[in-house]
Amino acid sequence: REMEALRILEEQLFPDELSKPEIVKQLALCYAKAGAFDRAAACYEQVLDKHLTDAKAMESLLKGAAEFRINAGDLDAARDHIKLLGLYHPDLPVLAELRSKLKAQSADASPTP
Repeated sequence: REMEALRILEEQLFPDELSKPEIVKQLALCYAKAGAFDRAAACYEQVLDKHLTDAKAMESLLKGAAEFRINAGDLDAARDHIKLLGLYHPDLPVLAELRSKLKAQSADASPTP
C-alpha cells in the first residue's frame, strides 16, 4: 500500500521536480521508510546525469545513492558510487563513514567458515 502511494506520488511530480536534489532526497527517504532501499537509491541514480557539473548536487546524490545501496545490500553499486564521490571530493569526511559502512556490510555478507 505504501509503495503504491509512493509510485502514484512519483508519477504526479513534474520531470523538473524529479531532478531537484531536495525533492529526490525526500522521495528516497519515503521509499527507505517503506523498506525499499533499492528504489530509494534509484531515485538518486536517475538524476545523477542531470547534475554532472554541479559538485554540491553530485555530492548529495552520490552520498544518498551509496547509503541506500549499502542498505539494500548492493555493495558493488555502493562501491562505485563511493569511488565516484571520491573523484569529486577526495577529502570529504563522509567518505570515511561510507567506506566504513561498506566494509561492515561486506563483512556481514561474507560467508562464515
